[in-house]
Amino acid sequence: IINVGDTEIQLVADSVAALFKAADVISNGDGTSSLRVEPYGTAYGLCQTERFRTQPIGAFCTGFLVGPDLIATAGHCVEAIDVRDRRCVFGYRMLDDDNAQTIIPKSDIYKGNEIVGRVLTSGGPDWAIIRLDRPVEGRTVARLRRAGMAAAGQSVYVIGHPVGLPLKFADGARITDNSPSTFFSANLDTFGGNSGSPVFSVVDGKHIVEGILVRGEPDFVKVNGCTRSQVYPTTGAKGENCTRVAEFAHLVPKD
Repeated sequence: IINVGDTEIQLVADSVAALFKAADVISNGDGTSSLRVEPYGTAYGLCQTERFRTQPIGAFCTGFLVGPDLIATAGHCVEAIDVRDRRCVFGYRMLDDDNAQTIIPKSDIYKGNEIVGRVLTSGGPDWAIIRLDRPVEGRTVARLRRAGMAAAGQSVYVIGHPVGLPLKFADGARITDNSPSTFFSANLDTFGGNSGSPVFSVVDGKHIVEGILVRGEPDFVKVNGCTRSQVYPTTGAKGENCTRVAEFAHLVPKD
């Protein structure tokens, strides 16, 4: 995301948070906390040519700000029994091509307080709204689609934490299957860890969330004893499924 020049995309990226377990956010006693991370390449046994292999991973899902104290994510990322053990961390991103921000001010770390709503259906809607322990300061609330439906073939992009990496932006995708009423499919470049990521389109110059990334094709394949990202054709594959905003927008205050 540091190399994305579009100021509007940088602005909406501020709404995106990494989801960590409480045990993986360690207080430093000085107003900051360190994120427990590990090298991506080592953790997955990646081949030497894999992109981002030297970067850290640690987040287990992604979420995004939809109200002053509300985070939207995938339903399979959180449930009522563990919501208070979850942390929403803003600012987990690359500082430059080689260094990640893994020491985070406590002002950018929020505790889950309660589940406002949640649906988890196999092959169907998959979403959750988390109320945080306090309102989020200094971050943009994501704009949601409030009426109608994106068209088949609509261009979309995603911002999130694939495999638990620092924040990433992936564009160049489009909606490939718009027929289900509760979700759509798109040929997005995403991985596990992107679950809960906002999927945006641009409508009349405004960047709006069309859905939440919830499931997709297998991410990796073993080749000659190491792990490589699975590459799919831009057409013909099933694509990644995204729960439509309409499934949860009634729980989110309007702008």
